Amino acid sequence: MPPPRCWRPCAATCPARRSTPRPPARTPPTAPAAGRRASRSRSSTPHTPSTSRQPCGTPTTCGYRSYRAGREPGCPEGRARARGSVVLDLSRMNRVLELSPEEQIAVVEPGVITAELDRTAGEFGLRYAPDPASAAISTIGGNIATNAGGLRCAKYGVTRDALLGLDAVLADGTLVRTGRRTVKGVTGYDLTGLLTGSEGTLGVITSATLRLRPVPEETVTVAAYFTTFAEGAEAVSALTAARVEPAMAELLDGPVLGAVDDAQGTALRSRGGALLLLQCDGRGAAAEADAAVRCLRGHATSVEVTGDPAEADRLLAARRLALPSLERLGRVLIEDIAVPRSRLAAAVRE
Repeated sequence: MPPPRCWRPCAATCPARRSTPRPPARTPPTAPAAGRRASRSRSSTPHTPSTSRQPCGTPTTCGYRSYRAGREPGCPEGRARARGSVVLDLSRMNRVLELSPEEQIAVVEPGVITAELDRTAGEFGLRYAPDPASAAISTIGGNIATNAGGLRCAKYGVTRDALLGLDAVLADGTLVRTGRRTVKGVTGYDLTGLLTGSEGTLGVITSATLRLRPVPEETVTVAAYFTTFAEGAEAVSALTAARVEPAMAELLDGPVLGAVDDAQGTALRSRGGALLLLQCDGRGAAAEADAAVRCLRGHATSVEVTGDPAEADRLLAARRLALPSLERLGRVLIEDIAVPRSRLAAAVRE
């Protein structure tokens, strides 16, 4: 059966073998997920362009429901795949187009895996600061589509803060370029920020200009266990009051620790009802970590400190494996809330 009329413009730019109906791919069961599972349809038509011009012919004006901006688990790769919808799979667009150590920027296609960009930048003593827990499988396009946060957002911000410019295809097929290649940019509307977090509703992102940062000279990781989650939240408030500003601060409660134990064979839950993970980086990392430990001593049952990268990865594994471990127990629904830092402990108690 020939494709519906509104699909035909894609034929000139998308090879037929890349636009044949097939069931949508399932997310690997071990992949972290943001918790909001998209409904999946038995019938959808995926398109897998490999260049920035191929999405131009995709029928974005005829009511398609979603596109796969890349992979940021839980949202953009399968959002509302209704019957007869059109899905763009941009995983073939996975090249680092430019990496400039002098300007500390990278220009990448949306299918580039986050961790692979970080490794590539690391060869030049740089890194991509946002560090989503799903960095090993998430893509830059998925991160941009959801404005993903990440473990280091306490110091470096979220995806939008590392994004300088975008190339995108609008609903009528128009190619647009937004933003800049410089650190400072104060002219005109912030269209880059508008597209970031729009989950494909405003356009298809085909490339992104990203800000890179130097790899810190020193990184110190702190892990503190608490009897209860409320005590852990109170410790976080104490850190804020002491003006300690770590690059990363992640607090996991007892049920999450138990889920990780069941999935990974660890014994985190036996050490407490909550785990706080901190990471301080830069030339003053050791001094800042010492200040954090002094604040935590009055709240935590035990505190570990390490400057060894391998040991730090072991400690951070509990956070990176949290969501896939929870998924083994059944359907996961997670919603973000935001409260003033001074009210964090009170919010937990409520």
